[in-house]
Amino acid sequence: MTPKGDPGIAGGQASSPPTARVIAVMEMLGADPGRGFSLAEISRGLGISRATGHAILATLVAHDWVTRDPASARYAWGPAIASLAKPADAPVFRAELERLATATGTQVYLARREGNGLVIVDVAGQTLTAPAIGRGTRTPFVAPFGRDYVAWSSPAAQQSWLEAIGQPNDAFRARISLVLNETRARGFVVERLTREYLRVYSALQALSGDGEVDAITTQLARAFADLSVIDVLPGSWVRVSLTASLRCRRRSPMLTGW
Repeated sequence: MTPKGDPGIAGGQASSPPTARVIAVMEMLGADPGRGFSLAEISRGLGISRATGHAILATLVAHDWVTRDPASARYAWGPAIASLAKPADAPVFRAELERLATATGTQVYLARREGNGLVIVDVAGQTLTAPAIGRGTRTPFVAPFGRDYVAWSSPAAQQSWLEAIGQPNDAFRARISLVLNETRARGFVVERLTREYLRVYSALQALSGDGEVDAITTQLARAFADLSVIDVLPGSWVRVSLTASLRCRRRSPMLTGW
């Protein structure tokens, strides 16, 4: 008698090698969503032929599950995956939001990375000093914003995030490197809620409402990066507003407090 399916599959269900290869590609890209992978890297890493890898990736790109950079021909985690995830305002996240808001005595929000932007999906707590934050608020994922997302990414992903705004000055480059190291060590970022910050933040919200990052958006972000002191490093004795971030597992949103 011929057994039905792969004995290693629970319930005797037949396995699907083509499906397994698609899953393997998505898991490889999802392990470092800020990085771009070449076709050769993906094929070698997963032990599949270039033809098979190209066919899988072409289909995934067509459905926005994967993006392909036309300049570098590298593939990365796509924006359509967010719509397949468990709703970000699920009760488990809501409880974390409320606990964080109570512990800090301030407003906290749950943000999700979607393509080139960061989208607020839930809010808890109140604040009198921070810019207005509500569900659906969107800001561009360009330096210096979103550093709590890239602090744990690869150096290549951090470089790509930084250079998305063009060529910031040397002082900012040096500082942001220290800030990313400090963010990984302490687990949160610190925002200086200056008048300039509030104005720039409000302007970036308006500019990135459609999810696109255009030249004006990047120029504004670069000007802010060049002319402002970003975050706080050990030994900095200034009055600041703390933005605490709880980093969730990959493909999960971020919890951030204001």
